[in-house]
Amino acid sequence: MSGEARLVGLGMSTIDVLASTEALPRWEGCAPLDHLCLDGGGMAANTLAAFSKLGGRADFIGVYGNDALADLKVGLLAKAGVDTSEMVRLAEDEPAVTLVFVHSTSGERTFASTGRMRNRPLAVEALDREAIINADGLYLDGFHPQAAIAAAEWMREAGKPVFLDAGRPENGDDLGMRSLIPLSSILFGGAGFGAAYSGEKDLLDAGKFILSQGPAVYVETLGEKGSWTFSGESVFQNPAFAVRAVDTTGAGDVFHGAFLLAWMEGKSLQEAGRFASAAAAIKCTRRGAQAGCPTIEEVKAFLTER
Repeated sequence: MSGEARLVGLGMSTIDVLASTEALPRWEGCAPLDHLCLDGGGMAANTLAAFSKLGGRADFIGVYGNDALADLKVGLLAKAGVDTSEMVRLAEDEPAVTLVFVHSTSGERTFASTGRMRNRPLAVEALDREAIINADGLYLDGFHPQAAIAAAEWMREAGKPVFLDAGRPENGDDLGMRSLIPLSSILFGGAGFGAAYSGEKDLLDAGKFILSQGPAVYVETLGEKGSWTFSGESVFQNPAFAVRAVDTTGAGDVFHGAFLLAWMEGKSLQEAGRFASAAAAIKCTRRGAQAGCPTIEEVKAFLTER
């Protein structure tokens, strides 16, 4: 891959406090931690970090606070090679901090987040239209819905693709998400999203329904069960690679970033899915969503061995 594709992302970025433990704490007790660290997080931010670390050009648009945690969040994105010059600084402490409990044995995780992160919308007036449409593609995760809709409309008017992470099944009822889905070229959904959004219990029927709503491609990620991809030309499954998971935080975001980089640089949908599965598998063997993302050389070496 040449690494010439440029992706701009608009959405969520957080500071993740990762705590690895065998048991969650209880009010009347104490849970020992096996490991504790800080990392960058947030769906769109993780995807852009992955896209950049794998060799693409990435620009992120979002908000950050005016304290040390905010500076760390932006610094970690910049360390991953992401251009953060279009981020907007708030006159308050960092509003997006997430405590991530990671199960030490399985690598599964659960979250506790500050509620303020959804109440600090990015204004449409803060966006630079030219900076957005000059990219090769736009990635959204449903955060900052009004700004996201405006940016998506600009990209579609410019004849360029819009990529959307619809996330969890319950997001299908979100009005902002429902407005963005018809504007998307490639839609990603987590396990069960297709059924929840379409009302179809069968995944194949759900995929067909989603394609009828506007997206040219729908990809549903199913964790260790791999992913299914639907397009007007084909329907296929990409299996997941078996690894010993240490931390699954951000695996789906890394999958998205890797998939889009491969596809934007000319790979087929099936090749992009296999490349993305490898990148996500490697990430699961490491702690942190952004810190755990592999390089292009590591993904190529992983695939050579399979």
